[in-house]
Amino acid sequence: MSLTKLPTEVLTSIFQFTAPPPVPFPLEDDLPRPTRPFLYPTTLGAVALLWREVVWSTPSLWTSFCCPMSMWQREDRDSPSTLLLLHLQNSKTLPLQLAFSWDEMHEDEMTLFSPIVDPILIASFPRIKTLTLQRPLAKAWFNHLGNLSGVVQLTIEWIIPDITPLDLTQCHSLHHINLNGWLFHTHKLPRSLTSLHLKRIPIDACIELFLQHPSSLVEISLSSSINPFYYRHEFLQLPRPPVVFERLEVLSWEIGREDWDDYFLKHAHTPALRRLRVVNPHIIPVYRQRERHEGECLFLKRLPSTLSTLELHRVEGTDWPSYSSLFESNLMVEHLVLVNCNLDVIVDLINRLTPPENATSASWFLPRLRSISIDGYFKCGDIGIVEPTEAVHRFEHPHSDSLVSMLQKRLTKNDTFHIEVKGITVDWTDEMKAMLQRIAGQGVLLEIFEGSKPVEWLKRTQ
Repeated sequence: MSLTKLPTEVLTSIFQFTAPPPVPFPLEDDLPRPTRPFLYPTTLGAVALLWREVVWSTPSLWTSFCCPMSMWQREDRDSPSTLLLLHLQNSKTLPLQLAFSWDEMHEDEMTLFSPIVDPILIASFPRIKTLTLQRPLAKAWFNHLGNLSGVVQLTIEWIIPDITPLDLTQCHSLHHINLNGWLFHTHKLPRSLTSLHLKRIPIDACIELFLQHPSSLVEISLSSSINPFYYRHEFLQLPRPPVVFERLEVLSWEIGREDWDDYFLKHAHTPALRRLRVVNPHIIPVYRQRERHEGECLFLKRLPSTLSTLELHRVEGTDWPSYSSLFESNLMVEHLVLVNCNLDVIVDLINRLTPPENATSASWFLPRLRSISIDGYFKCGDIGIVEPTEAVHRFEHPHSDSLVSMLQKRLTKNDTFHIEVKGITVDWTDEMKAMLQRIAGQGVLLEIFEGSKPVEWLKRTQ
């Protein structure tokens, strides 16, 4: 059937699927970019007269607007303003999802978007639910962001340092904040906040933001922190009572500014933590062994029994003694993720997870473990520098034998286990394949994925 003959309701549903909400700009380096460009309703409406009638009479098709930096680089620089104006008007009273990016040619510091659109944009502030600002004109936007009474998620990326204060205490619906870029002024956050992601921000500012409302946060993420704006050594030495993040379930922390990292981790208590992601510093010389500080060690030792997912990045041999103690505790971790860790660390961990003969499951390391993901590894180079290995690593005998032996000794009937390897070629010999097939044939739901795809040689039993 031709699209021109479809009922209006069906055509509307197709259009809504074709033009999804805008994906926020990939502010995090490891986030995938959108697989296809954002499709504007005006593009659909230009195809046929019926399509135009459907598009222009359907407010829900106009609730999302994405303005990438490339749009300002067109010959007609008024085009972004015209498009945004259409979205604001045609969306009627529905909630809005907006994503804006500016180029270096945008010079008017007191303009939100453009003089033509600003009055209508400000009038639409109560409708904005999701807002992404990349390279915003801070002086203009920061004067108005406090009026976003209905915003739920806010993402801001700076390119240059900015000292403009940001007061979001009146944004009572705001739950998720992502801040990326230099930030020299302490901002005021709302008590409604549950998720706070910070990147490329001075570490002292990060900690002050985390400590504003610790009882409300459910998720914290810190990556690529930079040197403190005010290095107050006496601040780090001040004794303070434990800071309890009583609702915190997800913590992602990239170690980078050790004294400040240690200060935060020493005082932070997370009794409800469910997922922990620890990213160690980027590759460093072996002769500069990173000192493991007291606060970090204390934090790792008091991880709660609620922790179900543990993700470790770039763990090297000198780090391992602190982390290995995790597997000797009573943690009930079910999912273990290792990303670009030292090969010797991975092998030692597999050996620790292999139960001794006649040992009861209660005495195993991580007795509830149900999945392992290994994403690449590195080795120590010949010149004393920790270096990545080739693009595709090989997990060869006897290491692969140890992995199979661990599974054979841990798994029994009705157990489930998932293994995923990425960036690694595992040397599965015919003998190992046969052993794994026997395990799967004994009533064990065993899944092995390589590069996000299940291996073809492992048959699944019902």
